[in-house]
Order: sequence, then C-alpha cells, then structure tokens
Amino acid sequence: MPVYAPRDDDWTTVPGPAGRALAVEVRTEDALPGTPDVVVHRDGTETFTLQTQAVPTGGETIHTVAGVDPETGQGTMLAALRAEGGGPSVDDLRPSDAPSAYSDAALEGFRDDLAEILIPVYIDDAVESLSEDIPGLVVLHTARFDDRTRCAYFRTSAFAGGDLQFEEEIGSL
Repeated sequence: MPVYAPRDDDWTTVPGPAGRALAVEVRTEDALPGTPDVVVHRDGTETFTLQTQAVPTGGETIHTVAGVDPETGQGTMLAALRAEGGGPSVDDLRPSDAPSAYSDAALEGFRDDLAEILIPVYIDDAVESLSEDIPGLVVLHTARFDDRTRCAYFRTSAFAGGDLQFEEEIGSL
C-alpha cells in the first residue's frame, strides 16, 4: 500500500517510511475486515494509527477524523461521522487530554459545516474547513460497509491549512 511523505511543500508517494521525518502509510493488515488503517510515522517509527472507531452495523459509511502534529507525528482522534438511515451523527472522539488546538469551538465549527453541506459525501469540504482552524494535518478515514459489515470502499485524505495534501481510494461506491 502507498506511503506518502512531504517533499518540497508537496506530499508525494515514497517507497517507505524509513528515512522520512514524517510519513503516512495506508495499510490493510490488522484492520477491520478489509478496512485499511492510516498509519503515521515519525523518523521511521509508528506514532499514530487512524482506523474506524466504531464497529459497523452494516450498510453504512463511517468517516473518522483525526488531527496530526507534523513535528511529533502524534495524532489525536477528533470525531466520527456515521452516515446511515435517517441522517448523519457526529461522535466526539477527543480524549480528555486532547491538545487545546482541538477545542470545543473547532469541533462545533466542524459540526456546523457538516450541517450546511447536508450530504456526507461532501465531508471533505468540512474537513478542509477544519484544517484551516487547527494546526498540522487533518486526516479523514472513510469506510463504506456492505450489509455483511465488510469494507466495500475506503478513502483517506489529508488537509493542512485548507489545502488537500494527498488522497488514496480503494474500491468504488
């Protein structure tokens, strides 16, 4: 699976995380059935793993959002959005010791943006906006599950300062 690293202010695919100050890898092993993980590496060492935080009930899409400090490679879970049935729901996943940059105001702004777009397929717009309000990378992990709770579609994207840094997609909707 691909590994992305910044090079000259752009993110590009690289052969592996070794020898990179910061790298983000899309990995399929050790994930929910068929659901890739997004693994952050700092100086060749794994520092954070972003994965679906909820067990799917089947026939739904789960978007999980995290912030990543590019200086340390440390990540913080921010929120999960479930798109199923009657409409989306946003779960606050921030730990009690979350950095102050991931404030209630930032998460409330994210919820407001989601309410305005109405259609979760445009979640990138809300994540892009969130990345304008907090430092570092904001990484989105999207997994669409079939009715047997197998991952049928996966997409990840990363934003910083309102700009898309990279994206990876596996499967089709």
